[in-house]
Amino acid sequence: MALEPHTKRLLTALVGLLVLVAVIGWGGFIGLFILVILAASIGLKEIIDLLIPPDDQWSRILGLISGFITVSGSISGNLAGLALAFVGSIFFIFIVFVLGFKRRQEVVGTIAKLVFCAFYPGFLLGHLMLIRTFEGGREWVLFALFVVFAADTGAYYTGRKFGKHRLYPEVSPKKTVEGALGGIAAAMVAGAVLSPLVYPSILPHSIVLALALAVFSQLGDLFASMLKRAQGVKDASRVLPGHGGMLDRLDSLVFSIPVLYYYLVIIIGVG
Repeated sequence: MALEPHTKRLLTALVGLLVLVAVIGWGGFIGLFILVILAASIGLKEIIDLLIPPDDQWSRILGLISGFITVSGSISGNLAGLALAFVGSIFFIFIVFVLGFKRRQEVVGTIAKLVFCAFYPGFLLGHLMLIRTFEGGREWVLFALFVVFAADTGAYYTGRKFGKHRLYPEVSPKKTVEGALGGIAAAMVAGAVLSPLVYPSILPHSIVLALALAVFSQLGDLFASMLKRAQGVKDASRVLPGHGGMLDRLDSLVFSIPVLYYYLVIIIGVG
């Protein structure tokens, strides 16, 4: 008997969460790096499918290579290494285009798309590995994942139950103001509950961080929805039952993880 879409969604989310917790808790730095590489590569392939035509195989391959170079820079465990990999991938794109130039049309547009592929999701998601190297980095990664999960779940169920006012129908017709507020509330509760997991003495920081993560996770969701709507598709792919593509799950993290990193470095002074 086929499972209902909602049941598929719940089961996929549960399995994914268990895998994440297991890898973050016991997989060490390398285990998380492999998971980030895998997730970013799948998400990158979906981005390329959205932005670059199927007949432009040369650019599609170049996009995959440049994006992989960028996210691989996160193995350095520091921002300089990640940034250097990103800049290196951009120069790689430029050099290949110069050497392979054949009076192609839309050269600037194609290069811009490839640079975007190197930046999103690889560079942004790579900040997860940087956080992992901090003192208490494993706990901060878990904190971020659970808070973003709480925001997504709170927004989804609050929107289903109480949603009346459309949040941004031009981009995502089903999202509501009530759902967005419910997601923020759920994230802040999760942040308060999980505060002892990170630093017990900074409860106010945990709540502010939860608020920021909730807001930017929803912005990331809207940004990904904008990309898909511009291309006339609902889901980036169907790799995750009940959820769509990897990008449909990463979109909330892609914007929120860098926010956590820079808040920890600049405001709290971690790292």
